Amino acid sequence: MKAYLVITALLLTACAGPTVVAPPQAFNGQITNQAEFSTIVGRRLTLGDDFVVINADGTFAGNYGGVETFGTWEFRDGYFCRTVTQGPSGPDPENCQINILQGNTLTVKTDRGAGRTVVYTVT
Repeated sequence: MKAYLVITALLLTACAGPTVVAPPQAFNGQITNQAEFSTIVGRRLTLGDDFVVINADGTFAGNYGGVETFGTWEFRDGYFCRTVTQGPSGPDPENCQINILQGNTLTVKTDRGAGRTVVYTVT
């Protein structure tokens, strides 16, 4: 009887399997705060042969035009604000941008939405 209880307990444990945690809910729309922005942190943003990865520690790194590119970022007043430390044109001062996420597409509008528009693929 004791062996039967042990086997039953083991089988029930095996059937339970590992706990599965659902991924965070995908966000779609204009990103206006840090929580929404976190859906793209750590993911690769690609534009043709160029790419960047935005890291959770406030840095980003990638490659643009064959040049290693990196810098710092913060989310402030509803904008993604980044400063390029090294890039294809050298250092670039802070630029605060509007980000709009739709599925795996991130549309970036520079200069607080008044500048050029760039569309990245998020992977």
